Amino acid sequence: MSSSDLVIFAEKCHELIKMSSSGIVIFAEEWRELIETTSSDIVISAEKWHELIETTSSDIVIFAEKCHELIKMSSSDIVIFAEKWHEFIETTSSDIVIFAEKINQNVS
Repeated sequence: MSSSDLVIFAEKCHELIKMSSSGIVIFAEEWRELIETTSSDIVISAEKWHELIETTSSDIVIFAEKCHELIKMSSSDIVIFAEKWHEFIETTSSDIVIFAEKINQNVS
């Protein structure tokens, strides 16, 4: 994943805060594609995401499991996932590296 891809990914994460329901579905689908096509740069992605969103979560394991499940989800389930993700970005902690490692395990 290139640097420009990382920036686009992080910007889409940031935009989710302000998105409508339909926008969240589009975001979730694009994010799923990104996760499916990248794994070696997951740590960099998470760090860039953390930098631009400026939030992490104490519920990181639950979130990571939802990320993994997204790959197998239907469209209606993607909406539920996106809503869970929205709740995640409103919480705080300092476990972004654990997030990256967990996602990397789920993707590989």
